[in-house]
Amino acid sequence: MRFSRIMAIVSGLSLMAVSVMAQVGTDASSAGNWSFNVGVSYRNFRDARFTGVNTGNYVGLFQDSAANMGDFATEIKNYMGDDPVPVSVVTYTGGTAKSSGDYGFQESLGIILGTSLGLWRDGRVGLDFVANFQCFQVDSAGYGGAGSEYTTNVFAAGGEVSYNDVSESTSYIGAISKTKFDMDLYVIDLGLALDYSFENGLGLYVATGPTLSLADMESNSRAGLYNTAAGNSPLGSARGRANEHEFEWGWYAAAGASYWFSENVGLACELRYDEGFGTVGTKYVVQDLDAWGGNLKLLFRF
Repeated sequence: MRFSRIMAIVSGLSLMAVSVMAQVGTDASSAGNWSFNVGVSYRNFRDARFTGVNTGNYVGLFQDSAANMGDFATEIKNYMGDDPVPVSVVTYTGGTAKSSGDYGFQESLGIILGTSLGLWRDGRVGLDFVANFQCFQVDSAGYGGAGSEYTTNVFAAGGEVSYNDVSESTSYIGAISKTKFDMDLYVIDLGLALDYSFENGLGLYVATGPTLSLADMESNSRAGLYNTAAGNSPLGSARGRANEHEFEWGWYAAAGASYWFSENVGLACELRYDEGFGTVGTKYVVQDLDAWGGNLKLLFRF
């Protein structure tokens, strides 16, 4: 979700809340122990960990130059005579590429909606029930290559080759994979907040409680094999797709400060840490939900 969309939604929700306040009234007698907040949330997501699609295996054959290498099953048909011809057989064993992908600043921004209900107060110290909803839209990608290759120099005749035990490590074949990941993350939390209010409208608070995250994820991976001696001409490819919906429990802790401009309108800024009890992901990606973050919220008290 881009920053402009986030601010547009936050502004719209804020105007709705102000409209409701105008109907209720802004004098001190209308203020109660229930408040609503809306704002911008930032979450410093950890890098996504990718495991790309397997590039697959490949066996190639060439005679004079690796630039002319072709698939073994096709090329061996050119050597049906009885006279042995020296050729090179290239054996490539594919693998799954490991890589990681990070997130930009704007992708770490989301929306937070929350509410607070006073449970107990003794002078300037109070205990509140709090609940929040956050949503983020993030995407990332990772690139990598994996696999091993060796070449054996042999003789071909009669549609077959006479293998020997002498081989060498080569790099005639290159492999590269790209894995993409998109996630819509929705986080609901419930908790308790302990606050202290000063006479000038300033307040300090700490909050903690359980979280439930819903991750709606899409991922796809594709890989290709290339003949590096022939200007990276393609030799083969593989692709895959995996989508998942996962729920994950967790815990959060937050500390912040608030300032009330009037009995009904205020601003809060807080630092928050989220701990996920596990990870979410698909066949091709793993995402850790542990993260530091912060929230900037408009407060409305009724």
